[in-house]
Amino acid sequence: MHEWPLLFFTLLFQFSVGAFIFVEYIGIQSGNATSGFSEIHRKAYLISGAALALSLLFSVFHLGSPFRALNSLLNLESSWLSREIFFVSAFALLFSINFLIVVIKKKTANKILLLFTGVIGLTAVFTMTKIYMLPTIPLWNNMHTPIAFFSTALLLGSLIAIVLFVKAEVTLVNYKHLIFLSTLFILISLLNEIYFAAAINDVEFNTHLIVLRILLLISVLIISLKMAVLETIEFTSLKAYYFLFFLAVVSEVLGRILFYNSFYSIGL
Repeated sequence: MHEWPLLFFTLLFQFSVGAFIFVEYIGIQSGNATSGFSEIHRKAYLISGAALALSLLFSVFHLGSPFRALNSLLNLESSWLSREIFFVSAFALLFSINFLIVVIKKKTANKILLLFTGVIGLTAVFTMTKIYMLPTIPLWNNMHTPIAFFSTALLLGSLIAIVLFVKAEVTLVNYKHLIFLSTLFILISLLNEIYFAAAINDVEFNTHLIVLRILLLISVLIISLKMAVLETIEFTSLKAYYFLFFLAVVSEVLGRILFYNSFYSIGL
């Protein structure tokens, strides 16, 4: 596969958006008054910021030169690539402003600014999906693409938020609600991957990776359901949450490899 820069660009950017949204969601729900939230907030920004910076670096590797990105911005009215570059850049700028407020100045960012940043981030993810929904590539030109991209952001974002709060032993009113949400995102990813597998009719396609991806998602779903339904919120299970997040990351990487490989195996 020759699309490693694109793979890591899309995955890391979507993770960054999801992490930002869910940590801020918890902060707003708890009024930012929860004991230990400020430290978690800063750690979340460092993790999300690192993922964002790496994603932009990989995007440069793909384009070959930052000047190509500037040239692409000239076609905002007609090009989804131009719109992607615009909204990705806008999210990076807004995130940097929030980063300055939260991490450097150690203050609480304005809620309107946070909401606007989140919306711009999700819009950037949407523009990514439109780039790949090409009539000439049947496996990309359907709902599997947007569901896959958005579920990556929401699933990994919710799980890293859970890991951070469990690690800090912070009790939140909506904590179980967040676990149920992540379980829902896992289920959506699983059903989407089954749909993708059913759509493949090329015998040369690597079905072993698809089976592995589906088995990983089933494993993640079972673990998440156990945590959501059977367990109380105890902070002694930190390793289990780490393991859950690790499996989810491996699963999403496999899913993105399958996505890009489908261009070569099935694209017209």
